[in-house]
Amino acid sequence: MKLKHGLAGLFVAALLLIALTSAIAWQAPKVHADLMQQLANSGLVREQQQEFHGGWLTARSSGRIVFDNSLCQACEALAYTGKLYQGLGALLAGNLALIRLDYAITLPLSDWHPGLPPLSLQAQQAFSGLKAQLSLPASTHQGTIFDQTFDLQQQGIRGTIQHDRLKLLTPGLRVDRINTPWLSLDQLAIEARVNQELEIHAQAQRLTTAAWGAERPKLHWQQVRRGEVLDLKTRLNTASSQLSGQAAGPPSQAGVQVKNLHLAASLGLLRGLPPLLDESTSTTARMFGLISLYSLYGAAFFSAQPFIHIDVDSLPTPAGPAEINLQLAVVNGVRRAPMHPQEWRRALRGHVEVQASRTQLQSWWQTWASGIHLATGLPRDYRELIAAGWVYPQADGRDRLAFELQPPYGARPWTSAPERQAAARL
Repeated sequence: MKLKHGLAGLFVAALLLIALTSAIAWQAPKVHADLMQQLANSGLVREQQQEFHGGWLTARSSGRIVFDNSLCQACEALAYTGKLYQGLGALLAGNLALIRLDYAITLPLSDWHPGLPPLSLQAQQAFSGLKAQLSLPASTHQGTIFDQTFDLQQQGIRGTIQHDRLKLLTPGLRVDRINTPWLSLDQLAIEARVNQELEIHAQAQRLTTAAWGAERPKLHWQQVRRGEVLDLKTRLNTASSQLSGQAAGPPSQAGVQVKNLHLAASLGLLRGLPPLLDESTSTTARMFGLISLYSLYGAAFFSAQPFIHIDVDSLPTPAGPAEINLQLAVVNGVRRAPMHPQEWRRALRGHVEVQASRTQLQSWWQTWASGIHLATGLPRDYRELIAAGWVYPQADGRDRLAFELQPPYGARPWTSAPERQAAARL
């Protein structure tokens, strides 16, 4: 009798499991849609195309996802293939879940060899809701960016998608340029969300470049894209920073704010400038190349009336920390790229203030003097700059360069009378 009751109970349990699996299988397309909605809620990607093939224990899905237009309008779609384990199927696969989803997303970066491994997207539908995780195995690659060859080593990525937030963690990321260390990040964590605008928070244990290193850097990035026009604001803070071979310096911070940046024109200029500025390019080729590049992208860049604000505190330099405060804007009404010096002086407004050691400030001035002279009329020679009163020695031994741009006149001194008197006493 006990045996019969036991077999009957087992039979009933089997029927319930079969019925539950059938009910879950019927809900599988909705669970897939919920997962795609979680991706869309992050604001980073959205589903473009989908094919779903149902089954009892398992189902299959394939399709394509694309980046949101606010991030990239020209990026390739990402193909994905997925398998869903339902009810009894999930249990047989070793998961205590109503449904388990295993998806592989292809990352079509054709400029990198070998290609990046598929990004794994796994999710489980439990009674508490849908939980999604991302992972990417460690890999090594070589690629080309702006005609420069880079080697990339990433130590694996894992992350989660919850509500409208994407979180990613990686133990380390290293990029070498021509077999020389160029950038490395240790214990990098990223959190991204889109709610009317893209917002990214990133922090690392250490950041190292070829010439600079920082402890516990934190980055906050916000951007809004309106068609071809981009607004962005970013700030970087570090617990300490140092140049290669120097002792660690004080905490530093840097902020950049850009408005009305024409993306197509800006990217065109960024792609075209490096080969023209290369030392192997002849002077004649550089001159004609710059004129061609300016004629192609200059009008769109300036007619968008961009604005930029750069604010840097305790920037490490070989001769000590420096401060930079720069605000530049294209004035209303400019519809084409300035050509003549007088056109430059009518087109730009803003102010510039830099405090640094004389050695460092003079070096920077020698690098940029020709372009600044064209736009402002300031002397190319640093000694003439001091003699004309544009540079003032400070009590801490550094020099201060400060001027403002007032259309249509160009540069005007940006130093108060008390500062002039203090500088004269040094």
